[in-house]
Amino acid sequence: MSFPKYPKYKPSGVEWLGDVPEHWDLKPLRSIFNFSKGLTITKEDLQDEGISCVNYGEIHSKYGFRVDPTIHPLRCVATEYQHSNPDALLRNGDFVFADTSEDLEGSGNFTHLTSNQPVFAGYHTIIGRPHKGVCPLFLAYQFHSPVLRSQIQSHVKGIKVFSISQAILKSVKCWLPSRDEQSAIASFLDRETSKIDSLVGEQRRLIELLKEKRQAVISHAVTKGLNPNAPLKPSGIQWLGDVPEHWEVLAFRRIMSRVVVGIAEAATHAYADEGVPIVRSTNIKSGVIDQSDMLFVNPAFAEKLDSKALHARDIVTTRTGANVGVSAVVPDSLHLSQCFTLLISSPGPEANPHFYNYFINAGPGRIYIEITAWGSGQPNISVPILQEMHTILPPLDEQERIVAFLDVETAKLDALTTEAERAIELLQERRTALISAAVTGKIDVRQFVSKEAVG
Repeated sequence: MSFPKYPKYKPSGVEWLGDVPEHWDLKPLRSIFNFSKGLTITKEDLQDEGISCVNYGEIHSKYGFRVDPTIHPLRCVATEYQHSNPDALLRNGDFVFADTSEDLEGSGNFTHLTSNQPVFAGYHTIIGRPHKGVCPLFLAYQFHSPVLRSQIQSHVKGIKVFSISQAILKSVKCWLPSRDEQSAIASFLDRETSKIDSLVGEQRRLIELLKEKRQAVISHAVTKGLNPNAPLKPSGIQWLGDVPEHWEVLAFRRIMSRVVVGIAEAATHAYADEGVPIVRSTNIKSGVIDQSDMLFVNPAFAEKLDSKALHARDIVTTRTGANVGVSAVVPDSLHLSQCFTLLISSPGPEANPHFYNYFINAGPGRIYIEITAWGSGQPNISVPILQEMHTILPPLDEQERIVAFLDVETAKLDALTTEAERAIELLQERRTALISAAVTGKIDVRQFVSKEAVG
């Protein structure tokens, strides 16, 4: 859909904004907001009952743009704060900005209250209360637009933590049509962004279904084979189920010539600009080793750890963290490289490494690792855990046929997933561009709102 422009424009006086409709006013936020601070509290002051409280963490990660305690679960503070800190109690339409961010892009993150229920602004927040005569939802879309956010980010200072202040917010300029026009633009954007969000949701659901399908295809192939008529036998392992009669069920260590830990401690003293590549858990993505962000250790250090060296066709497995158990096969290009905090498995002559990489990363292998990983905050697996994993041993030629089949089938599913991810990216770009164009007056959407109202 194409949208018309306004009849007349004028220079805004703001370099990154350009021209605005002739009848729009350019105003600093100090002239349309009253600013104040949120509660001076810590996480320890939060509780399960009392008055809802929105803190900077929810703004950054959960309820950006708008928050409603009847929909969004929030932690609470004691009711006594109503008497001791009434200025931090929000009203419907108030804005809450996170006053710190871990990156520049997050500077200016906000939410605004769309409920009449009492809500406090919590720690590390700045409250912005709009004056009468402005539409909070229109302002929210302006704060969401890159054009306005760039003003905030151009004034932010920091290296590891980026902070904004009331003074920074007060100096930011926004551009305002009449109250009725603000409401019309906000209504239009609510309608159109809802359509886009619905399409994004469909693509996300498709991606989840494709992931489930991928897991199911791999799991079936590595536990049942490719012959649907092959007679099956109980494996004796609950999470493994029935397997083809001619397959052997045995411990992982019996088909590996070694299962060892790579470099167990950080070798920062041996890091070099070039030398022997070192594979870390962050390099293992989607079952392969990503070589775009490799570190290196000096050759003399690597030579001392020759017994830990990786060989082409080895399997490396993450042993700790959120992605514990994720594995990849070492390519020829990383032969004789090293690895850090990974488990190394060297397949014996009867084992195709790609078959067992599929086994570990999907289906039964994943179930086993989830069952056996230890540690509540940071799950871990060890050499003995991986060594004792029950697995299967099909004939080598059958392993190779299964790998060839899975390479083709997973490539198809991965291509569909990539298409869905690209569709989401394009939809989100469209959403951002539409918001920016509408709230800066680059397009005139008033007639589209009035048509809907008449209809």
